[in-house]
Amino acid sequence: LNNLYDDVELAKRHIIMPPSACARAYKTEFLRRNNIIFKEGIIYEDLALIPTLSNYTNSIKLINESLYFYAIRQNSIINISDFKENRDDKFVALESLEGVFKNNNNYDKYRDEIEYLYIKHLLIMYSTEVLKYSKEIYLPRLDRAMAMVNKKFPSWWKNIYLSKEPVQTKLYLLIFRFRIYFLMRVMNKVFTFLKKKERGL
Repeated sequence: LNNLYDDVELAKRHIIMPPSACARAYKTEFLRRNNIIFKEGIIYEDLALIPTLSNYTNSIKLINESLYFYAIRQNSIINISDFKENRDDKFVALESLEGVFKNNNNYDKYRDEIEYLYIKHLLIMYSTEVLKYSKEIYLPRLDRAMAMVNKKFPSWWKNIYLSKEPVQTKLYLLIFRFRIYFLMRVMNKVFTFLKKKERGL
């Protein structure tokens, strides 16, 4: 167990970690006592729930071992070829988790982390998911994502966690900030090609 960080620092690390429910272990009594349940009707229910668990406990430990293996299926949400509007559930998931922090009076305490989740999951991950589709699909969605982040976090590009992102991600976000979508598409295609090559596909 990693005990090198205080409770607040561990909570912050937990919030910005990939929000996979399967990568964590919970006590059943803890979930029942706090009425913690997944948000129904959306496909990014992990994102809506997992980062919010830091609101309900001061007992968080991190295990620095790889104990969970993730299999990427050909027909998974990420790999599906036809566009599905439920990809837009990321907007719902992020606003839902933001609401939990506000309701628990923890928004100011974890503002940097919440801001980073919006950047990571909307400006980076969501944008790369929709860019491969037609202009009619990606254009209004990218505009919506950027408008939402700009409104909630007017200086989002100064987020403390962005300094740890790779140079190519920072460049991608800079291009996104100025809405040069055709160049984002080029970068996205290059990244996809390199990832497939790395996997030997």
